[in-house]
Amino acid sequence: MFDHRHYVPIVKWRQGEYQALWKLSADVKDNITPLLEIPEEAWDFEAGAPKKTLDEHTEKFGKRLKEKWGGRRCLIDSCYLSPVATCANGEHHLSRLISLAEAEGCNVVPVTGLSRHMDYQKAVLGVTSEYKRGICLRLVADDYDRSDLKGDITELLDYFSLSATDVDLVIDSKEFVPNSAVTYAITMLGFLGNTPYINRWRSLTVSGTAFPATINAVNYRPNGRAKRFEWLGYKNLIGRLNDKDRIPSFSDYTVSHPQTGNLDPRLMDPNAKIKYTVEDDWFIVVGSQVKKNGRSQYRSHCDQIVNAIPKVFDGEKFSWGDLYIYECSTAQGTATTGGTSTWPSVTNNHHITRVVYELSNLYVI
Repeated sequence: MFDHRHYVPIVKWRQGEYQALWKLSADVKDNITPLLEIPEEAWDFEAGAPKKTLDEHTEKFGKRLKEKWGGRRCLIDSCYLSPVATCANGEHHLSRLISLAEAEGCNVVPVTGLSRHMDYQKAVLGVTSEYKRGICLRLVADDYDRSDLKGDITELLDYFSLSATDVDLVIDSKEFVPNSAVTYAITMLGFLGNTPYINRWRSLTVSGTAFPATINAVNYRPNGRAKRFEWLGYKNLIGRLNDKDRIPSFSDYTVSHPQTGNLDPRLMDPNAKIKYTVEDDWFIVVGSQVKKNGRSQYRSHCDQIVNAIPKVFDGEKFSWGDLYIYECSTAQGTATTGGTSTWPSVTNNHHITRVVYELSNLYVI
């Protein structure tokens, strides 16, 4: 069980993101429970088929989770894989992911929702019956349009032979966060007010993101800002709660938009960019196309963060990500400009560290 001072970042289980988790300091790790989304299989655009079989796509998950996250608790959602997809031996992909993790001594909780396919729910039932860790129930905005939300939740809990005290509840707005802290807070307040068993859930979390779906170079070159409306809205929500109300934990999608697909690398030459989280904003630095103009431009991107006026840089000692930015800057030049997974590692590591720091200040005793 964790309370409102805890942070639940939602991250894709990709190299950049799990390297970011691995390089967090121990005290930051102690204050987060990541919700890990298993991405869809990489696509071979020339062959017109997945690059790997489902078995190959999942086979390293347990060992890698143990290496990068150890035995710490995490929530696992395979919502981007087909809900009916099975491995070669007929095992459901979620069952395989959980069993591989458990075999390595990991502490994993399966994530499900009210509208998941029955094959997926059967897999959740199997792992909850075997490993006794309960579930994470991820509610989305559409769930609050149901005629009998309490009845639907109760029916699902009965199916798993669980009670609310066995469940981590996440109310997830995904990318549907209004560009207004007040509107977001009022919306979340309404969701909380219509959530059954509000004081009985093992944990209670609200999530969403206002991170832009596309980063238009015109708006962010050489740099610009985007408002963290999910964070601003969360702080507004906390101010609206009564003394007797249960305070939810905060969750977001770090420095990413929730919907990411397989893009044909043969046709893509993305702009170099760094997404740096600051108080209430993302400070975004955008350069030119990487393949055409090279990665050396990342040094000047780091300069813009380290030397920005007004100050945005949290200092090289703040996190591993900040140290990397500092050492990659022109003045230092001791860190490489990295590869495709480097900057997701750097910016996620900094973001998660900063949110833990922000929450500790928000709830300072």
